[in-house]
Amino acid sequence: MKILMIAPTPFFADRGCHVRIMEQARSLISRGHEVLICTYPIGRDVPGLQIRRSLRVPWYNKLSAGPSIHKPYIDIMLALTTIKTARAWRPDVVHAHLHEGVAIGMWVRRFCKVPLLFDAQGSLTDELKSHGWLRGDSVAHRLTTRVEKKLNNAATAIVVSQSKTAEIFRDSFAVPAARISVIEDGVEAGDFFPRPAEPQLRAKLGIGANDKVVAYLGLLTEYQGIDDLLKAAVGVIKERSGVKFLIMGYPNEKSYRKIAKNLGIDDHVILTGRIDYLTEAPKYLALADVAASPKKDGSEGNGKLFNYMAMALPTVAYDTAVSREILADAGVLVPTGDTQALTLAILELLGDRQLAASLGERARERVLGNRSWSERITRLESIYTNLLEGNNNEADFGALL
Repeated sequence: MKILMIAPTPFFADRGCHVRIMEQARSLISRGHEVLICTYPIGRDVPGLQIRRSLRVPWYNKLSAGPSIHKPYIDIMLALTTIKTARAWRPDVVHAHLHEGVAIGMWVRRFCKVPLLFDAQGSLTDELKSHGWLRGDSVAHRLTTRVEKKLNNAATAIVVSQSKTAEIFRDSFAVPAARISVIEDGVEAGDFFPRPAEPQLRAKLGIGANDKVVAYLGLLTEYQGIDDLLKAAVGVIKERSGVKFLIMGYPNEKSYRKIAKNLGIDDHVILTGRIDYLTEAPKYLALADVAASPKKDGSEGNGKLFNYMAMALPTVAYDTAVSREILADAGVLVPTGDTQALTLAILELLGDRQLAASLGERARERVLGNRSWSERITRLESIYTNLLEGNNNEADFGALL
């Protein structure tokens, strides 16, 4: 098949939904399909992937997630590039990521008469609320909800990364359940696997030979729980000496360095900034004794958990529906927003080697079971096939919960 992916984001920028896009494309290509990705003018190319970028504007360089006043005209330019590319390339299927992608995909479908698949990361309305752009009682909130309902119902079929997102689309936006398929994020266990920590990297980061390391990998934002993680770090460091918090990702590194300094823990917190997902992230995670993901948003996926699990890291996460679905009994879940419980859970895993090892082994086994991207792509191929055959009832929502 010829699959045109629409990625209205600065692909590739070493973060959540970008990993999903990349791994889907790489796995599809490995199975003999052609994939072409239309995306923003910024971001870095990934070897082996065909990418078409929209027109560059010199003042727009935002790589981080979240809304921007520039996105409307950037998306219009991407739409023009995508339509031109689609008319020349003639794809069999359009695979649109994110809500802006499905809006563009509606125009491509009109011009090229091909089925449109919507790959939804979560609720657009919830995302804007998480980033502080919407209030629940505002006119803008009601308008955004109406727009999202139209977009959620526009595609021929929808895939989401979590059952919770499927429930939101069904219950809040009246999307027919039979049009929704759950295809979770995954991880390539051949890229992320347990390995010895590199002494040179420990030394480079200022981690002592006997220090314990608590790691976080992902976006540095309030809704990802970084503020809460730093508050928990205060309690951990107070109770146990020789602990470093290795926080990997972007943006807002400078702000969080300042917060760590104000909390008096800057000597124990290492903020690396953006690191390369494929070449650096596994090596950095190998330094960790415990991994953390205090993400507060319960509607989006949480792909970092798969990376932790593949590395056999004992993991602490906030108890959201998404975290429960991914970790099950292979991690420690604490009440969302409870920094004291987060502190105690980290301390327990640092102090109980047997428990930590058991959870790490269980997590790795869970990933090896059915969390690989190759397994995910088999299901995605079947959805493409059903779309091309004109069968829009490819998923039974009830069977997926």
